[in-house]
Amino acid sequence: MRFRKLTILLVLSACVPVAGCAEPELFQQESEQDTADHADQRFDLNGMKQQVLRFQQSWNDAAQTPVLQEQIDTVIQAVDEAYAQHCRAQIAYYADWNNDDLFALNHECTEDYFAAADIADWFFANGYKKSADSGLFAPYIEEENLPYYTGNSLTRIIAYAKSDASADSERLNDYYNLAYGDEPDLDKTNKRCAKIYLDSLKELDVSQALFNYYDRDYTAAEASEVYQEIRAQLVPLRDALERRLNDSGEDIWSEPLHDDPYDLLKQYAPKLSPSIAESADKLFSEHLYTAAEGLNCYDGSFTLNLPNEQIGLMYTYLTDTAYDFITVTHEFGHFHSDWRDTTPVCMQGMNLDIAEARSQSMVTLFLPYYQEIFGADAVEKQQLVLLDLLDAAISGFAVGEFEYRVTQHLDDFSPSDTAKLFADIMDECGVNLELYEVSHLFEQPGYYISYGVSALPALEMYTVVMQDPEQAHTVYDELSGYSCLSGEYAFRDVMQRCGFSDYFDAASICQLAETLRTD
Repeated sequence: MRFRKLTILLVLSACVPVAGCAEPELFQQESEQDTADHADQRFDLNGMKQQVLRFQQSWNDAAQTPVLQEQIDTVIQAVDEAYAQHCRAQIAYYADWNNDDLFALNHECTEDYFAAADIADWFFANGYKKSADSGLFAPYIEEENLPYYTGNSLTRIIAYAKSDASADSERLNDYYNLAYGDEPDLDKTNKRCAKIYLDSLKELDVSQALFNYYDRDYTAAEASEVYQEIRAQLVPLRDALERRLNDSGEDIWSEPLHDDPYDLLKQYAPKLSPSIAESADKLFSEHLYTAAEGLNCYDGSFTLNLPNEQIGLMYTYLTDTAYDFITVTHEFGHFHSDWRDTTPVCMQGMNLDIAEARSQSMVTLFLPYYQEIFGADAVEKQQLVLLDLLDAAISGFAVGEFEYRVTQHLDDFSPSDTAKLFADIMDECGVNLELYEVSHLFEQPGYYISYGVSALPALEMYTVVMQDPEQAHTVYDELSGYSCLSGEYAFRDVMQRCGFSDYFDAASICQLAETLRTD
C-alpha cells in the first residue's frame, strides 16, 4: 500500500464558514461532451503521458545522460501548468457555485492535476530505478512510494489518481451537505461530522505524524504544553478585553465599511514598504484577485501560488462589513510573501506556521492608518484586531489540542467521544465553536493549529506596530522573505532570525501577556 501525502487544495486559507452559504454539489462523472466543451481550458494530460513514455527511451543510453535533467525540468513544468489550470477553475467555480459548466470544469481540472502529479511521481520513481543516472532523479522521489510507482503501469497510475480526486471530493461533499444542511439537531450534526473526520484521519494513516505534513519543527506534545500556558495567560486577557469592548452593546465589525476594502488596500499598502508597494501594484495591475459576495459562492478566503507564472491568486469572501478589510489584508499577506516564490509545485513543502504568521502580521501593519480609515471608531477597531488575534491564538491551540488528543485515541474513539471531546475543550477555554463549523478539520486535518501558532508573532508584532511602525515594517520585510514553500525554513528558526520570541518557552507566553496588558 502506498503512502500518499496529504493533498492541500485550499492552501493559505483564512476561512470561517458563514451559515446560509450554498453548498457545493457532488462530483459527477463527466460526459464526453463535457470534456470536448472544456478542451481549451484543460491541461493536456494525454500529451504529458505520451511525452513521459517517450522519455524512457533515453534512460539506458549513457550518451543521453545530459538530456535527463532537461526531461525532469519538462515534467516539473508540466505539473505547474496543470496546477495553474486547476487553481483558475477552482476559483471560477467557487465564485459561482450554481454554474454547472464551472462545476464540471473544476471537477475535470482537479482530476487532471491529481493525475499530472502522479505521472510526475511515476516518471521520477521509474527514472530513479531504471535510468543510467539514478542520482539525477533522487531529489524527486520518496523511498516509501517507490513500490507503488514502479509496480504499476502509467495508465493504472492515472486511473487511480483520478479516482483519488473524486473520492476526496465526495468525502468533503458529505461534510458540506451536513454542515450546510437543514438538520436542526446540532448534536447529530456534530457526531455525523465527527465520523467523517475520524474516517479521513484513518485513511491518511496519521497516527502521531499529523503535524509532519506541514513541515513543523515542534511536536504535538510541545504544542499541548503551550495550550495550557495560553489557557492560563491569554484567556483571561481576552475575556477582559471582550467585556470592555462589549460595554458599548454594539458589534462594530458588523457595521458597513463605507469603502471598498480593495480600494483601501490600494491606497495604504504602498505606504508600508517598497516591496509591499510592488506587490500591491502587481495585484491590481494584473487583477489577481476575486472578490466574492452573496449566497452563490464559497464563503471562505484563500490565496494560491502559481510558481510557473510567478503570480498569486487571491479569493476573498466579502460580507459588506468592516471585517472585510481584515479579510483582504490577511490574504494580501499571503499574496505579498508568495507570488515571487518559484518553488515548483511538486517540490513544495507547506510551512503553514510561517505562512500564517506573515498574513496575520500583515493585518497589524495597517493599524496606524485606522484613524484615517475608521475615524472615531479607530481605537475600538484597533482593539478588536487585538481581540481577533487573541481569539486566533486561543482557538487555534484549542483545536490543535483536540486533534492531538484524537490522534492518541484514533483506534478507540467513537464519533460521540470525538464530538464530546471537541465540546469539552472549547468550553474550557471559552471558544464558541461547534465541531461541524471548523471546515479545516475536514479539508486539511492538522492545519488549524497554525492559526494559533502564527497569531503569537502577530500579537508581538501588534505591540511593535503600536509603538514604532517603521521598525515593524523592517521586521515584516525580513519575515516575508522566508519561503514557506521551499522546505528550507522552520518556524522557530525563522522567528529567532526575525527577533521574535520562542513561543514554546512557557516564559514567553507569560511575557507576551504582560506586554499586551501594559499596552
